[in-house]
Amino acid sequence: SPWVKWEIEESLRQGKGLLGIRLKGAWGAVPSGIAPDAVGDWQPDKFASWIEWAHKRSMKLRSLS
Repeated sequence: SPWVKWEIEESLRQGKGLLGIRLKGAWGAVPSGIAPDAVGDWQPDKFASWIEWAHKRSMKLRSLS
């Protein structure tokens, strides 16, 4: 959707960490701008560690630019 595209572009522009979480039972293409390794299935017990991972990844990418 245009809104998803805008959110991804804006997050990248701001240097935020990106994380995709599939809704329970949902499948589909990973939106452009989100790395395939940054997408997880619906596993609420892992959300906190994934958010931390996305943050650390964004900090690493910022330090390289």
